This record gives sequence, structure tokens and C-alpha cells, in this order.
Amino acid sequence: MAMRSIRAFVIALLLVSGASTAVRAAEKRIPPPAEANTAVLRANWDFWQGVKYAEGRGVAQNLKIAEKYFESAFTGDPENATLIGVVYEKKLKDFAKSSHWFEHGAAAGVEQAVDYLGFLYDHAKEHPLPNHQEFIRLRKSDDGFSAIRLGHMYLYGRNVERDLVEADKWFRKALRKGHIRLLADLGDYTRDGWLGPNRLKVRALAWYHAAAKFGIVRAPGAALAISFHMPASETRAAEALSMKLIAELKTFDVKIYPFP
Repeated sequence: MAMRSIRAFVIALLLVSGASTAVRAAEKRIPPPAEANTAVLRANWDFWQGVKYAEGRGVAQNLKIAEKYFESAFTGDPENATLIGVVYEKKLKDFAKSSHWFEHGAAAGVEQAVDYLGFLYDHAKEHPLPNHQEFIRLRKSDDGFSAIRLGHMYLYGRNVERDLVEADKWFRKALRKGHIRLLADLGDYTRDGWLGPNRLKVRALAWYHAAAKFGIVRAPGAALAISFHMPASETRAAEALSMKLIAELKTFDVKIYPFP
């Protein structure tokens, strides 16, 4: 399904309102009905309860209660991360929270969550990530996804002054956390001049070689394309540099995350 079709389907689903009541529901977790006899059905129940409290559908709006339901919905079925992210993005205009849930889904291997996360990053001006509090949270966080977001912010100058030293620092932290798919992206950023002007092709080729060693599918083709017109001395230098990178990466807790 195309990206637009996926977005249209999910948005339409979320715009369907349940019947409104004037009675305020008790502010505690309502157990799912007996018919919800599987983990997925219980997770769907929790998701829609979360939507009710997030949007104030027939109950007093309470984001803390909504968040508890959403956590349970995600635990029961990680696919719900995409829908939860859309609630925050489309209905509540809370782009920090929406990216948080898309990241949760991406880490669990939910492809649609990866697509939505990429959309947020590609439209940073429409979705001003992050606000000041979110920026502080990212810097204090110890997870790899936060490090990647900070790396992109400093790389492109999104909501912060562009700083290549800071970008490199946060990208390397993400690698230490196991986000090895970032290797090929670092090759792209270096090849295109985003990470500094020094020996671009050699450095970029080293990133691609390292990515190929860890099984990143697109890396060998990218390496071949960039090395085609390079002299043998530079390709040897790139190979030597890649071996140093690989030796360093092997000391990390390597796991290939489905990050775009």
C-alpha cells in the first residue's frame, strides 16, 4: 500500500467518532469486555479507550489516563504504535509525542511506524520538532533513537544551529546503541558534503564498506558507485579506514534496527 493510502486509511479510521455521553466515566482502567479474548482484541480495546480520554470523547479529557491505555495497547500489539502516533500528530498536534510512538513502533519492527517517522523528519518545518522541553528530554535520554534525532537536528540545522561536531557525536552514540543501519546513511551524508569537506569520497566509501560488512543491503551498490572513478590509493585508504570502523563497531551491542 502506498504511503498516502496508508496515511489516508489511518486518518479516516481515527476520525470516526464513538457515541458521546454526558456522563463522566470513572478515571480508572475499564476492563475489556469478555469478547476481547485475545491479546490483539484487548490491545484494540485499550487503544480506543485511550483515544476517548485523549480527545475527550464522552469523558473528561485526561492525557495521563490516555497514556496508560496507550501503553497497554502497544504492549498487547505493537502495530498500535502507528495509530497512537497519528492521534498525537493529527488530533492533538503534539509532534514530540507522535514521534515518540512512531519510534516505539519502528523499534518493534512496525513498517508503517517507520514510514510515519520518516515523514515527520522530512517535514520538520510543518512539524516543529522539538520544542524546548523535548530538546532537553532528547539530550538526557540514553536511547539510540533520541541520538539519531539529535544527530539529524545538528546535521541539518533543524531548530538548532547547524553543528557538524555535535551531529557526529550523536550519530556515533546511536551506533554504540546498535543502530547499525545508520552506517549507510552516514555514507550518504559524507558523500553529499553534509559532514564536512575533508576527503569526502574516502570517508564515504569507508562508511559504505563498513555498512556492507554488517549486511546493509544497499551499501555494496553505493560503494561501487562512489569508487568507480577513485584512484586505487584512495580505495585502499577507504578500505583501511572501514576496517578500523568495523573493529570499533564489533565492540558495541550490535542490533540492526528498522530505522529509515
